Amino acid sequence: MTKLTFAIPVLAVVAATGSAEAATFPGNQGQSWADIAKLPPLNGVYEASPQNAPPDGQRVVLPVLTPKAAAEQAAYQARKIEDTEAANCLPPGMPRIMSWPYPVQVLLTPGEVTLVLEGDMQVRHIHTDGRDHPADPDLTFNGDSIGHWEGDTLVVDTVGLAPQAAIAQGVTHSNSEHIVERFRLSEPDVLEVKTRVDDPAVLAKPWEFTARYNRHPDWSIAEYICEQNNRNSVGANGKAGINLDFRGSAAP
Repeated sequence: MTKLTFAIPVLAVVAATGSAEAATFPGNQGQSWADIAKLPPLNGVYEASPQNAPPDGQRVVLPVLTPKAAAEQAAYQARKIEDTEAANCLPPGMPRIMSWPYPVQVLLTPGEVTLVLEGDMQVRHIHTDGRDHPADPDLTFNGDSIGHWEGDTLVVDTVGLAPQAAIAQGVTHSNSEHIVERFRLSEPDVLEVKTRVDDPAVLAKPWEFTARYNRHPDWSIAEYICEQNNRNSVGANGKAGINLDFRGSAAP
């Protein structure tokens, strides 16, 4: 079955900045359970809420590409290649995974904030124990993330993204891609995330956007196994096909 993906509109542009080193910022950084109890209560399951727009209105914010990157995307689109997320069950990676219309659970524990994303059962580990990024991080779909608290705001710094974590379909980021997110409760049950993506080799200017998520106290994260029902194949021309021969499948 082809897995459908959707684009959740991100909201009005807001600047997002922050340093990477938690040790630079004195104050409660959540190093013990007693510390966690004093931090803003971000724990919970949230769902992206495009209707919950900032006062200046909702609008889609797309990255502004350099001429070279724009040409790369145009060539990709002209080939009409199928989205690898749908065809091959690959996750989109950061920052696009945060715009998927699936719930996300936030867990605060000593030294780490964990995001459990229902879409593709992705997990993001945000280290808040004062460590820095590794000098040579392993390249992953969601990157290496470290965080620190600035008052009621969790600032998350992410680098080390795999080439497959495209900024947009058909646009490969450079090794200099750098993402900063600022998480805070704008209302008791509304999580606001302001994001800034820097990559001068690909983006003509920093890509900045804000998204909001409504908390659902009675929700749980469901199991999401793309491979369980995905029977798409991709031909040499990049087009997805469907394998209707289920004889080798373990499905009933």
